[in-house]
Amino acid sequence: MGFIKSESDASLFSLKNFAQTVYVLVYADDILITGRHPSLIRHVIDSMGSQFSLNDLGYLDYLLGVEVKKVSDGISLSQSKYILDILLELDKLDCKGVLTPMCSGKLPRAADGSLLANAKLYRRTLGKL
Repeated sequence: MGFIKSESDASLFSLKNFAQTVYVLVYADDILITGRHPSLIRHVIDSMGSQFSLNDLGYLDYLLGVEVKKVSDGISLSQSKYILDILLELDKLDCKGVLTPMCSGKLPRAADGSLLANAKLYRRTLGKL
């Protein structure tokens, strides 16, 4: 179809058609198609749909922990829901934030000075962040 792979991100492709551009981002089995020209986006979706089995899920609202909302002058990106989901999973909705991050390389200790009971959960949570 004439897409060009981005030099900075192997999963990002762009298609320039005169003054119009469509971007396609591929992540595993998810494909995000965006641009400023709905007719060109529709053409890309239809062309891909004729070659592959696609489910058009409409406008993007959430992808990879990022919430996407349409606003008057573009889009707004937020990870608030993602962070709240992590806090809920850890039963830490009532926690208080700190300005200074902890030292790397050391597991935090419980209030009594003992090591955390679930270091695996701690590492998994850090990986999500």
